[in-house]
Amino acid sequence: YQKIMSIISQYNNKSTYYLGGWRSVDSYDYYWIDEYGYQYGTSINGNPHWLPGEPTYYDEASGLTEDCIVMFYQSSSSQWLYNDIPADYLSVADYKRGRIAYICEYD
Repeated sequence: YQKIMSIISQYNNKSTYYLGGWRSVDSYDYYWIDEYGYQYGTSINGNPHWLPGEPTYYDEASGLTEDCIVMFYQSSSSQWLYNDIPADYLSVADYKRGRIAYICEYD
């Protein structure tokens, strides 16, 4: 989290960042993923950086399953938070077009 913050703090806080984590459709547990797309470690559901009330696993307005994780800036609390979203985020948040980024790890 601190490493990500040190990188994105250089940019404006209007972007939404996809993170390398997801959940299987048959599970409610989110995990970080490795370079091969496999989940590893312990569940990150209890991570303190989630938006309050998240993860919700389902977007009621669109009826879509939420299985990906993004990080966004919540101005009302002045902090960066995680949220679970549908894989096709733009189908429910077209206003974010052009403001989505991806955080990837590489060696």
